[in-house]
Amino acid sequence: MAATVMSLTAIAAPVTASQSAAGAAECPGLPAGVHVVKPPKGFNPLTASAAQLRALNFPARPARGSDASWLKAMSHATHFVCPTITGSNESATAATGYKQTSPNWAGNQDTPDWYYESWAYWVVPSVNPASTSLDGYSVIWTGLGGGTSTSDELVQAGTKQYAYVSGSHTYNFWYQITPGQSLQNVGGLSLIPGQQVYVDVWYNGTTTAHFFVQNVSSNHYTTITEAFNGNTGAWAEWIVERPKISGSLPSLARWAGAINITDARAEDKYTGVYNCAGTQVHDYYDMYAGSAELAYPSSWTDGQYCNFPTYRTNN
Repeated sequence: MAATVMSLTAIAAPVTASQSAAGAAECPGLPAGVHVVKPPKGFNPLTASAAQLRALNFPARPARGSDASWLKAMSHATHFVCPTITGSNESATAATGYKQTSPNWAGNQDTPDWYYESWAYWVVPSVNPASTSLDGYSVIWTGLGGGTSTSDELVQAGTKQYAYVSGSHTYNFWYQITPGQSLQNVGGLSLIPGQQVYVDVWYNGTTTAHFFVQNVSSNHYTTITEAFNGNTGAWAEWIVERPKISGSLPSLARWAGAINITDARAEDKYTGVYNCAGTQVHDYYDMYAGSAELAYPSSWTDGQYCNFPTYRTNN
């Protein structure tokens, strides 16, 4: 992937849907091994060729009939951001429970098929501390893989929603390749409660992970690629999580109503079809702290089984 990125600046053709993406350049100041390609001026993903999309690390146009969410996202991809990427002491990790109960996950996981790509939309919730004396933490993400070993790494990206007793809050995008990497904060894309986001993660059977994160409400987005060890693609996930902080599970942030994951889809490795999450064999996770339920996904809310809400239990 690095060789492809480095060659982009040498392409001299004008930017048209039938020609290569001239004028593309690498964003500066990135960590070693991370690549972000800045699209040339005037680039339009809606009219770009498959080769241009691939060269600039955009998600590929899916087959017609399953491309409405892609078209929506690309129509809002009008303001590219060169991000700042910083590590943290936080980690979104593999589920440590199984099926109905987990200490860290609430949501849905497709298995045992094979997947190359997963995506979803959601609206960033406004969060509050877990209590008057405990800070509250939550992340929302979509991803691929198990995350239990370096041969089946979990590639994931999403949004962070933290609320502190002091009254301050943190809302931002992030991505992670786990195990082995901490949560990587993606700076430069502003994010506030009530804004809709689109997150797309893919790897296409290679050892390069691709992340497309977008503030749909503000039309700002970025693309990120990073090498990783490997991914079986046997799982695809759409999860609300309390991430580990310095290796320990913190208190879950509070939110009112539902976090609605919408148009949750994954590309089948063998057929190329983008199936709605609920049409596949899937596990669902309810988050517990001991015997106390913290959060849970509810029933699918559309006939295609693409949309589901996740609620915070008010205990």
